[in-house]
Amino acid sequence: MNDNVKVLLKGFVSPNSTQEAEKLLEKLFTLSSDNNFEIGMETTGHYWLALFSFLHEQGFLIHPEGVSKCSPEFGL
Repeated sequence: MNDNVKVLLKGFVSPNSTQEAEKLLEKLFTLSSDNNFEIGMETTGHYWLALFSFLHEQGFLIHPEGVSKCSPEFGL
């Protein structure tokens, strides 16, 4: 979401690999040239940890909880 609470990239499912994480980075950088993003992430089992670690190492701020609680509020 941007400052006006507009969803910039809707939720999606992708394989859990470095190649897919790098594709996500490409998508994010089409929205902004820096890593000034806050990312909401559903924490399902252990599957989220690799992507969380990858994005955290890239300097992103990640919110790994509460996504499903606010999703209906923002139409996600």
